[in-house]
Order: sequence, then C-alpha cells, then structure tokens
Amino acid sequence: IKNTEDEIIGYIGIIRDITELKQTEEQLRMGLRLRQILSACNQSLVRSTSEASFLQDLCDELINIGGYAFAWIGYAKDEQVHEIRVMAQSGDDGTYLSHFDDKTRARFIAGDAIRGAKTLMGNPGTRQAPDYWEKISLKCGLNSTIALPVVASEQNLFAVLRIYRHDFTEFEDDERRLLEELADDLRYGIVNHRIRAALNESAAQFRSLSEDSIIGIYMIADGRFVYVNPRMAEIFGYADASELVGMTVQQLVHPTDLKMVEQNLRRRLAGEMDSIHYEFQGLHQNGDAIDVEVFGSRTQHMGRGAIVGCLLDVTERNRQTEDLQLFRQALEASSEGIAISDHRLDDNPFIYINPAFEKLTGYDEQEVLGRNGRFLLAEHTDQPQLPALISALRHGESAQVELQNYRKDGSMFWNKLSMSPVRDNHENLTHFVSILQDDTNRRFYVEQLERLTNFDPLTGVANRTLLQDRLEQALLHSQRGHTKIALVMVDICRFKALTQTLGTPGSEAVLIEVAKRLKKRLNKGDTVARIGNDQFALLLDPVDRESDLSRLAEKLLDSISRPLKIGPKGLRISSNIGITMAPNDGTSSEVLIKNAFAALAHALDDKDNYHFFKPAMNRKATDRM
Repeated sequence: IKNTEDEIIGYIGIIRDITELKQTEEQLRMGLRLRQILSACNQSLVRSTSEASFLQDLCDELINIGGYAFAWIGYAKDEQVHEIRVMAQSGDDGTYLSHFDDKTRARFIAGDAIRGAKTLMGNPGTRQAPDYWEKISLKCGLNSTIALPVVASEQNLFAVLRIYRHDFTEFEDDERRLLEELADDLRYGIVNHRIRAALNESAAQFRSLSEDSIIGIYMIADGRFVYVNPRMAEIFGYADASELVGMTVQQLVHPTDLKMVEQNLRRRLAGEMDSIHYEFQGLHQNGDAIDVEVFGSRTQHMGRGAIVGCLLDVTERNRQTEDLQLFRQALEASSEGIAISDHRLDDNPFIYINPAFEKLTGYDEQEVLGRNGRFLLAEHTDQPQLPALISALRHGESAQVELQNYRKDGSMFWNKLSMSPVRDNHENLTHFVSILQDDTNRRFYVEQLERLTNFDPLTGVANRTLLQDRLEQALLHSQRGHTKIALVMVDICRFKALTQTLGTPGSEAVLIEVAKRLKKRLNKGDTVARIGNDQFALLLDPVDRESDLSRLAEKLLDSISRPLKIGPKGLRISSNIGITMAPNDGTSSEVLIKNAFAALAHALDDKDNYHFFKPAMNRKATDRM
C-alpha cells in the first residue's frame, strides 16, 4: 500500500488453500502417465518378440514414464503360491530383491494378492511394528507399495505386479483402478504371447513333420493344390513341391479314376462326409500309372471349404499283395503238405498250413495253428533222424529227414520232411518253411525190393547175396577185433526124394519148418541163410571155442530130426553139417564158403553127422577131381 508520495507503507496479502488443486493436478498428471504406460504396454505387446521382453518393457515404462521408484513382476507355479520367482524388474540395483528368496517372497502381500486374486496395498511407514518386508522397504526407501494380481488359471498363469514409491503417499482409487487396468493388459499380453508361442511351436512342428514325413500331405482349395509337401512331390515324380502348388487335381489323376476322384471331392466339399479313405490310380510325371491310397478330410482355408489329406504310394505294396496272393494260391494248390512256423514266437508254432497238409495228417487248420510240429510224432520221440532236425531248428539251418509221423486217426505214415529257414532283410531268423511228403508207399516198395534182393521169399531168411555181404563184414570186424567167426553149412538129406513124395507144397513146408528151427538155435546177431534148394548156411559172429560149435551142431541135428507134422503120418528128416572157422581156416568169404562145403561133403558120408574143416579135406577133394 502506497501513500501520496508513492511510498510503500504496507501490504495486503490474499492466502488461498490450493492443496486440493495440487492433488488434482498430480492425479491428472499421474493418470496421464498411467495412460501413456497403458499405451506403451499395448505397443510393447505388438513389437515385443517374447514374453520376457514384454514383461521387461512394462517394468521399464513404470519407472521411466510412471515415475515410480521400483517395479517387478513375479510368477508362481500354482494358486497355492509356495514360491514367487522374479521374471522382470526395473528401478532397483538388486539391493531390495537380494533380501528375499522365492519362498520368503511368497509369504508377504505378493503371495496374498495372488492367492486372494485381489489388489493389496501397504505403507510400511504408518505401522507401529513393521514386519520383515516392511523393515527392508523402509531401509531401501520404498515407503509405499501396491501388489496387483495377474491371474489366468486356464493358462496356468499366477503372477503379481509389485510397484513402489519413495514417498508415503497412498495409491488413490483412480490410480489403483488404472493400475488394475494395466494388470489386466499385462495378463492379456502374457496370455497372448503364450498363445502366439504355442501357435508358432505348432506351426514349426507341422512344418517339421510335413517336410520330413514319409507320406504325402496336401491341401486343396478351389480344385487346386495350395500346399504340397516334398514327399507328395516325390511320389508323383516332381523335383520340388512348389511345382505342384497351383496345379489342378485332375492333372495328378489317371483318366481311368478321374470321375471317381472328382465325385469324392464334391461330396466332401458339400459336407456329405467329413473324411474319406480310398485308393485311386495317380498319374506320374513320366506318364505311368501309380497306385495311391488317400485319406482326406474337409477343412477351412481362408474362410472357404477346402480338403486336407495325406496319401501313400502303394504301387509296390499292391504288387507285393498280388504276388502274395499268387504265392498263396500256389501253396493252396500244391499236392505236398506245406507248413510255416514262426521262430520268433515261443516254441516255434505253426502259423500256416495248406490244404494238402490237412489231407495228409487228417488235422484241420484250427487244430494245428499255434502248435509245434512235434505233436505229429505222437509218442515216437526216439527216432534216429530227429536229432538232426532239432539241431537245424536250433542253429537256423536247412534239414532233410525222414520221420515216422502219425495222422489224427492214429495211422502211421513216413514223412519225408524238407525244412528251410527264412530270414528278414537284416539276416534275422524269422520263420521256417516245411514241406511234407507222404513217403510211406515208396518206403514200402523199397523194403519189398530189399527183401526180394536179400531174403529168401519162401522161408524169409537171408539169401546167398545177403550172406555174402554179412560174411565180408564179419570178417572185417574179426580182423580188427581179433575175434573168431564160424560158417556152418546145413544140408537136408534126400530132399529130392522128399519132393517127389510130398510134392512141392510138402517140400516147401519142410524148408519153412527147418528154417524156423535153425533160427531158434542161434543168437540174435547171427545169420541164417538159404543158399540152395535144400541147403542152409549159418554165420556165427563171434564164437569162442570149437567145443561150443560142436554142442551147437549136435543141437541143430537133433532139432532138425524131430518129427514134422507133415503128411498123413508125420515125417522125420535127417541132415548133415559142415563147419569152418576164421581166421584159422581162411580170411576171405570165398575161402570160407569153399571150406564149409568141403566139410559138408565129408559129413555126407553118414546121416545126422557133422564135420569140421581140415586142410586134408581140400587135398582129398583135389585128388578126387
């Protein structure tokens, strides 16, 4: 206030309370900053390349734009919140966070905010007895804090946003609401990043699976291929998958099946079926027809109906199937029994038999499959060729054996078995193929031929040929083992007169009975042979003493001379015996036979008489000659 001389003589002052105005201005500025942070958060969601970078950007904006002292974001594994791990932080040099580990951090308001899914605030400077975290906050100059939950259980997201101030000002309602909106944006951003990462991972997996797939994969839209993987291009003979993109379906289908393929495509696009599986003949780039098996489903591509599917080149499989069918027909038509067993299964069971096997054995398929072939042996498991078969099975080798097998009705048949191993591409033994032939008739004819060749058809004893063979074998064993053998000749006296009296049937009956009586007097390993009309030869191997032969000769003469029930009154015959021994009397079959006949000739001087060979007999015979 001035006087008339313009001198200041006093002052008038007006005081106005502008606290509320300042608070309002600060709130407006804080709201503006928070909205800038919200905008920056949205921009970060667009430009950030990962979830981690998005979290860090938000923490930085809270410090740089929002003017807060410190901010961090932590994750918990589940809603129980036993631990909270810090994922991003800004505004702290590590001093504050170093005082808490993950478990300790979960015990305070950060864990409570997540568990209760509600915003919690703290002002440690206003409490009478501050707890541990409040002491640390005060020590670090962080005097006001808010904990904002960021929870999305369906995405397994349990997180918290912690913000601190240096002053003691509480977070006002408007600020809290904006920060909660920021927490919502944070939740949306995290979920969006996870969905994006999952989509990228799925896309990468699809590309990897598709590019490396051994089956062809395609997508058709508007009748043209919009996607083709490398394997499909390879199936149709193209060097690169891009050559097929844009081509029509008709260009890859053989004319013979074009109508069918077009009809199937129309039915799927029309919604008559969601998926389809069929085969068609495709058209290779070189013009050849190929067999293709396709699996297709209806889908959407850029808002329009499309077809996605996969396909296989089954040309080789179909050819192999035809070969297998032809092979099976050959097996079914074979006159020989054929069986296949699986070596990889326990006990090598049969997995296939043909009709000829059923006819040969009498067993049908259901009675055979799953069983080992030993059941055909019945109880006859000590056959001489069986060990060779078992060894071949054990070592994965081929085998040709003859076994006595038994049909379902119990009848025996000779099985000429040929068995061969089957191996896979890695030379691992997988199966055995067995061919069974009924060899019964052949063996019967062989046995008959052997009998006719080596045995006397009337008496059933050995003939001269078999005697000669066994005599040579006995001489060989005698020389090796230094043992003795004997050859005994038996002659029936006056057999010609006997024949004239009794006739042929009667004389044959006499020969048969004499043969039986001779066999009864010999040991199991000795041989009885008929070498002439009325003459028999006995091969004794071995013998010990000449006295044993004398007793045997007497028994033989006595046995032969016993009455025969032949003719109306019976008959008594007599005989003579000549005996020679080796090696005393000779070491060859010719010499022994000659000496035995010489001894027999000497015995013919009297009935029921026997003589041993003496060298003088040969001299006398020579003199007589």
